[in-house]
Formats: sequence, structure tokens, C-alpha cells
Amino acid sequence: MLKAEGIADLGPAWTLRLAAIVGGAALLRGRDWARWLLVVWMVLHVGISAFDSWQAVVMHTVIFVAITYFLFQGPSGRYFRASKAGVA
Repeated sequence: MLKAEGIADLGPAWTLRLAAIVGGAALLRGRDWARWLLVVWMVLHVGISAFDSWQAVVMHTVIFVAITYFLFQGPSGRYFRASKAGVA
């Protein structure tokens, strides 16, 4: 059986999961705000991993940099600009 404090701990975890699902779906639809939601989501992961280990911080930082680079450069940048203009 879950204790009351165990249930309270589920709130932030489920909120982050929901943000990931909503952000991923919106990302596939070309919504520009979804890129920023994913960036904020990854920043939270880097921050949370600081309480775990330095290896987790390094790994999350590497993933964050890669995701941010690919979301804002080259073809993906054009994809989101086209979606914003109503082309895609």
C-alpha cells in the first residue's frame, strides 16, 4: 500500500512524463513551442541528475547538447519555420 508521502512524490514524476508525451506529440506536428518544452525538460533532467552522480550529469548534459543542436540547426530549423508559416 502506498503511503501518503509516496503518493505526493508521484506528482512531479507524472508531470515530467506528461510533459514529455505532450512535447513529443507536438514536436512531430511541427510546433515551435515543443522544441522549447523539450529543452526545459532536458534542463530539468540535468538538474535532477546533479543529485545522483557526476556521470549522470555528464550523460544528461551530452544528450541535452545533442538534442538542442539538432532541434535548432539545419533541416529541423527549416521544418519548424515551415510549420509556423503554415506550409507543413
